Amino acid sequence: MSQDTHAGGHPRERRPQPRAESAPDRDASSRQARIAFAVLGALTLYVMLPFLSGLIGGPILYVAGLPLHRWLAPKIGARRSALACAIVALILVIGPIALLVTSIAGRVPDIIRGIEGSEEFKRLLTLHVGTLDLGAHVRTFAGSTLAWFSSQTPAWIGNVTRSTINLLLALFGFYYLLRSDDASWSRLKRTLPVSDATAETLRARFHDATTAVLLDVALTATLQGSVVGVAFAVVGLPDPLFWGAITACASLLPVLGSALVWMPGAVVLALEQRYGAALTLALVGAIVASNIDNLARLVVFKHVANIHPFVTLAGAFAGLNAFGIVGLLLGPLLLSFLIELMRSFERAPGTSPAGSV
Repeated sequence: MSQDTHAGGHPRERRPQPRAESAPDRDASSRQARIAFAVLGALTLYVMLPFLSGLIGGPILYVAGLPLHRWLAPKIGARRSALACAIVALILVIGPIALLVTSIAGRVPDIIRGIEGSEEFKRLLTLHVGTLDLGAHVRTFAGSTLAWFSSQTPAWIGNVTRSTINLLLALFGFYYLLRSDDASWSRLKRTLPVSDATAETLRARFHDATTAVLLDVALTATLQGSVVGVAFAVVGLPDPLFWGAITACASLLPVLGSALVWMPGAVVLALEQRYGAALTLALVGAIVASNIDNLARLVVFKHVANIHPFVTLAGAFAGLNAFGIVGLLLGPLLLSFLIELMRSFERAPGTSPAGSV
């Protein structure tokens, strides 16, 4: 029997060879890695939840700005094009907000002074209904309202800070997604536990749903601004074009939205004892302006993203409640993803999805 030896004739000690990993062991390691990945992903999502708007904002801006980037990149280079698109996005986001704030800040003091100096408001402050001093209650309500606004200042500062961070996250995400182009998607697709065909279908769903949301926002702002502006002109309130533009900006806000404009207008008309005009404006605002966005969303999502109106409506309300304004995209998108995943398990290999979600 032969034995391996060193050069000096001494026996060579054999080192134990590593045992080849069996298929069951590889499957177990893969499962453990997936579990660890899922746990770490869930913890990361929990930590980043306050900044979800910024994280989602990057891909949304990417869908919106990709055509401009692909047009600019061959002319000035991919890096400069991505930077230029990010600057344009910043201007388009900050510009309307700055215009809105400065315009309102310049007009609200005049409106308040006009209300305080009106004879109707002075009579309201001295009004008695039987033994009830209604004017005292109005003064108390006004004082309580001012105190509430003062108490909310720290919360508003916190919201502004969080919104600024979300905006920066969205812009940085937008910039680096444009820089990497399809490389980021290729890396992400390899980690998804679905086939390449299903992954591409989900990507197309996200692109279509994001496009639908952007069109819905633009259409809603245009419709609500037009409705309230025309209503202001009909009832004789001043500056209908200005207040229509303010309504278009306010329509982006959840819950109240356009009511932040038409409701004070109805109150001003009521204080001027123009009760018919006040009732008309209130009805137009409550019935038409405040609900036209729901109708527009159903139509846009159906024709642009091919998402069923029920999925759009249920997802938008659920998403708005869970995630805030970004939930208008996330809600319908998550529901359509769920339905698409269910279909991917039902389809035979090689078939393509059909119909609307």
